[in-house]
Amino acid sequence: MEHARFLNDDRPGLVRQARLCPRELNKKVTMMSFSKRGKYFKQAIGVAIAVPILGLGVVPPASAAVWDLPPGDRATQLDAKEYFFGSGPVDPSSQYTNTQLYRINPLTGLRESVGDVYANGYDALAYDPERKVLYAFESSSAGKYTLLIIDPNTGEVFKRANLADIWDETYLGNNYFVLGSYNVETQQYVVGSTSSRTGAYSIDMSRIDVNPATGADNYGVISGTSISETPNGVGAGGQWDWAVNPRDGRTYYVDNGYVYLQGTSSEDGDWWQLSTNQVIRNDDYNKGMFFDIDGNLYIVSSRDWRSSRSEVYKYSLGDMIPRADGVSERDDLQALQRSRTVSGELISVISAPITDAAGYVVSYDFGDAPRSYGTTLEDGGPYSFVDPSAVALGTGITAEADARRPLLPGGSESGEYNGRGDTDDALGTEPVVNESATSLTIAPTVDVGVAQEVTVAAWLDLDGDGVFEDSERATARVPASSGEQSVNFSWNFPEGLSPSAAASGTEETYLRLRIYDRVELAPLPTGGHDGFGETEDYPVVIERNPVSNVNAAASAAADSNANAAAVAAARADASGTASAAADATAEAAA
Repeated sequence: MEHARFLNDDRPGLVRQARLCPRELNKKVTMMSFSKRGKYFKQAIGVAIAVPILGLGVVPPASAAVWDLPPGDRATQLDAKEYFFGSGPVDPSSQYTNTQLYRINPLTGLRESVGDVYANGYDALAYDPERKVLYAFESSSAGKYTLLIIDPNTGEVFKRANLADIWDETYLGNNYFVLGSYNVETQQYVVGSTSSRTGAYSIDMSRIDVNPATGADNYGVISGTSISETPNGVGAGGQWDWAVNPRDGRTYYVDNGYVYLQGTSSEDGDWWQLSTNQVIRNDDYNKGMFFDIDGNLYIVSSRDWRSSRSEVYKYSLGDMIPRADGVSERDDLQALQRSRTVSGELISVISAPITDAAGYVVSYDFGDAPRSYGTTLEDGGPYSFVDPSAVALGTGITAEADARRPLLPGGSESGEYNGRGDTDDALGTEPVVNESATSLTIAPTVDVGVAQEVTVAAWLDLDGDGVFEDSERATARVPASSGEQSVNFSWNFPEGLSPSAAASGTEETYLRLRIYDRVELAPLPTGGHDGFGETEDYPVVIERNPVSNVNAAASAAADSNANAAAVAAARADASGTASAAADATAEAAA
């Protein structure tokens, strides 16, 4: 079967027809190519051959935009994981050959190699969450116009589409495609090169064939539209990747340390500076970019691709909402020009040169009790994915890269984990237990939005050994989609509650709450949960009873009085004995 040709075609009617009438894809269709800004592109006629519909990656448009969905649904639509896909060279002699694909945890920097090294090299990596494939362009001199389709599970390049026909030989020159992003709503793979004159190029992937069984050269129908002439040289100022924010659908990149927005329509392909501040140094090349489902931006920085060190930074962009209906893209982006101060931090280090990144990651939540309870990521502490609309303790969840310590007045973290490092709100106040009490009951607020029964668990360190044990656990099940409510937990301790050995000079022990998005028969106080949930830790203050102190003082006073009386009686007795002896002596003398 002859493979389908790349069609340099920007007629939206053809795309709409493909989405609304997939049966038309079984017909032999001839289409003429056009380009609005096609000075670097050849005019060509492409033929879309008959391909079984099962073999094509046609995905019907969602009823609601991804960025309008709740976090849980958004994570599902974007196939968000706890890791992102990263790639980089294994041969220090060349940046553009011998590329290795990795799965990388952004919180820890730990990486796992996926498949074999691709000798010709590739860049412009982008993840298609609908078809669950990676797109990239080969970065060898001979194959720089070759589109690759990669299996993210095996790292295998299972389709290669030579698109050299549609580019003039001067388009890339000595450069390569290095920037890549995929928009799940528009189904556009947007690429850019290191050339200062090529701009961005948007490729329509709505009719791509991602079925390995149809052969390496059968890749369905691909069409493209040149969308922008980049005014400030793609890659020239440290711009090496871009990514689509799942909270607003806009495309972001970083250049010269500043966050920019990319216009993605043919009417407005300009670039707009969003941040008023530099988020990263000029020489810290942002080789890869990706987002989590909450719209936080991640940058993978590699100053020297020959080194074995890359750094992952996480940035909050604030509340970025989608463009309002009826507002043009230009007006929208113009209104955002230099409107944000973007804050962030280094969250992990990768011991490999990572030169590209793709995919979406989910946010996490951790506890913050002392480390003996198993709290931090390093200690195997509890964590889960974050989605307040799925399940939550209290009214909100604080997403974080690891367990937090309390903040000092200057804004830095203190050195101790003590249950006060997070904005927990399932309990209104920290529990207080009188030293003479023999039981404790709490009623945390939970919120259940998932359509299935869930488990809530609580642990109270009764014996003060600094460990949460199975015998100290209480559990409850909460009905599906039952919303906000209180759940009661109780513990009995006839001999009183012991202060925790983990408490730093204070009379308190610790409580841990966990909620899961499903039923857990034997919930654990530590370890990861591969679903949505939340953990909250609280200090439980042991209040010394002032009445008990008064009684002790009274008892001591009584003892003192008794001792004084005894001494007086002894003295009196001694005095009487001495007096009698004196009388006897006087009588004998007479």
